[in-house]
Amino acid sequence: MQTFRFEPVPRSFFRPFLILPVCAFLLTGAAINTRAQNSAPKPGAKAPTKQTPPTPTTEPRFVDTRNKFSFQPPADWTHNTTIDPPYIVFVAPGETDVNIGTYGEAVGKMTLDTLVKSNKQNAKTEQGMTIYDEKATKIAGEKAYSWRIRIKRRNFASHESRQIFCIHNNRSFVLTLTGLPTNIKKYEPAFDKIVASFRWEK
Repeated sequence: MQTFRFEPVPRSFFRPFLILPVCAFLLTGAAINTRAQNSAPKPGAKAPTKQTPPTPTTEPRFVDTRNKFSFQPPADWTHNTTIDPPYIVFVAPGETDVNIGTYGEAVGKMTLDTLVKSNKQNAKTEQGMTIYDEKATKIAGEKAYSWRIRIKRRNFASHESRQIFCIHNNRSFVLTLTGLPTNIKKYEPAFDKIVASFRWEK
């Protein structure tokens, strides 16, 4: 079982606890920068190939063949292809701190209730993280759970996240919208459209 680890970086990357990639989609840029530092070639080593820059969406639907789901991304958002699977991140136009992402992983016979309780307990150990506005919901016909997360830390810009997560075919899935307290409301309609378009693929 994975454990959630908060990365104290300027924006956001996540190492989710099963399904809590909240500190993540805050972080698309910081994640790339951190990876670049960690992967710097040693003396005499062959230089790494240049990463492919983010590309605007062109297909009507984004299909994850690994986790077998698809959704309709906003036409003007950018798929950040420098983030490795299973993380999928779309960045809002003209923004560096607003993104929508998905993550999925195998969890065996875990139930949604157990997942919610585990994530809540884990979040309590994270300084400056507050979960609020919790409610049961559905996504693509599956029972789901949603909440909002506020992150406030010293020397760290405040962020807001909205998450919807579920379990389907013994895998957990999360959709996350991350932004700033000052702009997240602006992008909630785009998140709602992705959620409404989300479906399972064979």
